[in-house]
Amino acid sequence: HCDETAMAVAVTQESLLGVGIDLERRTACRDASLDARHFLNDAERSVLERAGIACEDHAVLGFSIKESFFKAAYPQVGRYFGFSAVSIVDADPSRGRLTLVVAQDLCRKIKRGLQVAGEYVDLAGAMFSTVVTIQASDRRP
Repeated sequence: HCDETAMAVAVTQESLLGVGIDLERRTACRDASLDARHFLNDAERSVLERAGIACEDHAVLGFSIKESFFKAAYPQVGRYFGFSAVSIVDADPSRGRLTLVVAQDLCRKIKRGLQVAGEYVDLAGAMFSTVVTIQASDRRP
């Protein structure tokens, strides 16, 4: 949720380990004086930059997609883990897709190397909505 806007998701796919969604104001990180280094490493910022995603959006998009991953993974993991647990390794802004790779073993089903699909939508230039789905059949790169 974000002020006057809320989202929900319902799924029936049996092969789904988790789904996470997030909604963030585009200016959220700037308003909080946070920069991309809080959420993204140099390699991830390079991925976003090479994809043509505006530098001023890196922090909020990085935060939001990793927050979505946390929400998707937490029911399986059952404990807190930080932003470094997953890395953005590819971005396709024409399709609103981000590819994430798990950077550390989190639990029996979500281990280092697992590739995870993420998607994002720019909502009228004011907010980003992100979603991450973790499939039981997601692959290791």
